[in-house]
Amino acid sequence: MNICRRLLWAVVWTVVPQAAAAWLATTPALAGITYDMVNVGNPGNANDTTGYGAVNDLYSIGKYDVTIGQYTAFLNAVAATDTYSLYNASMATDLNVAGISRSGLSGSFSYSVITNGGSSANRPITYVDWRDAARFANWMSNGQPTGAPSSTTTENGAYDLTHGTFPAKNSTNPNTGAAPTFFVPTENEWYKAAYYSPIKGGVGSPGYWSYATQSNSAPGNQVGGTANQANYFTGSGYSVTQSLTFSASQNYLTDVGAFSGSASYYGTFDQSGNVSQWNDLSGAGGGTRGYRGGSWNYNSAYPLSSADRVDGQYVGSGDGTSRVGILLAGPYIAPVPEIDTNGLTHVIALLAGALGFLERRRLRRWHPSMG
Repeated sequence: MNICRRLLWAVVWTVVPQAAAAWLATTPALAGITYDMVNVGNPGNANDTTGYGAVNDLYSIGKYDVTIGQYTAFLNAVAATDTYSLYNASMATDLNVAGISRSGLSGSFSYSVITNGGSSANRPITYVDWRDAARFANWMSNGQPTGAPSSTTTENGAYDLTHGTFPAKNSTNPNTGAAPTFFVPTENEWYKAAYYSPIKGGVGSPGYWSYATQSNSAPGNQVGGTANQANYFTGSGYSVTQSLTFSASQNYLTDVGAFSGSASYYGTFDQSGNVSQWNDLSGAGGGTRGYRGGSWNYNSAYPLSSADRVDGQYVGSGDGTSRVGILLAGPYIAPVPEIDTNGLTHVIALLAGALGFLERRRLRRWHPSMG
């Protein structure tokens, strides 16, 4: 009987801690920011009729745009001096998209999310150029470090920004010795995640939708769970106000994922509407950069569609930056085996019951009343 008890206790003290450790390993870290990614499978797909969308590899891409709250955390981590103008004053003054204020003097700048028609924390960041996006990707790939811009914080990682304005993506992050975990998607990666479906024409019949809402019809613009909706200007007006009247003091951005019934096939949101997103075109260095996706103030659905693209070196406060944000990509994420917590609870209950039974047997056997 003693041997049985010892064996059962050995199982409890071995299985329970290991199971708990496995569960904790699947729980996001509490420190820093969390950026949700979705996997994009079906490698080797053909191009769309537009000539874009073919990707030979598995990869992941952001479920949502980088938010104002996430970019604020980035600024507070690396921009106390703001050597590379990661902060644009229009982030506070352009009330149509504003979301971040800055206080203090150079060397001790601090950044805060603005309340602008409600909290701006979950709205997409705007007024970012391609190099801002690359530095954000470097920071994420380097583990969200704190400190002045350097090769280990913002200037290297996914991209070596110490050599050229538009470098090619690094195959290896020199700070980790592994492939970059975050980067700006190529145009084909962005396009596939937005418009492709391996079952568009039925099981085993792939194709491309015209909009990133899994539709060939122009979206509506009602916020909520209705299918095929997006944040842009339609005949009923702006999405946020449902009014044709423009106001310079109105915030027209919606929270990322607010159109909850309008995901792409792979589960991304807002690749049509809200704000456009930077891409890396071919992924090679030295070329131009562009963006896709349309935004809140476009007055037709065409810029939201697969037919429209912007190709140009927009890098400062020029054309498009009030309408352009950041969507990151990364390596394919291997699925984590699910833990059957109900089953684990059942096993623990059975073990506890067995131990209790043995203990009761022991007490009955040796109780003084038994003689």
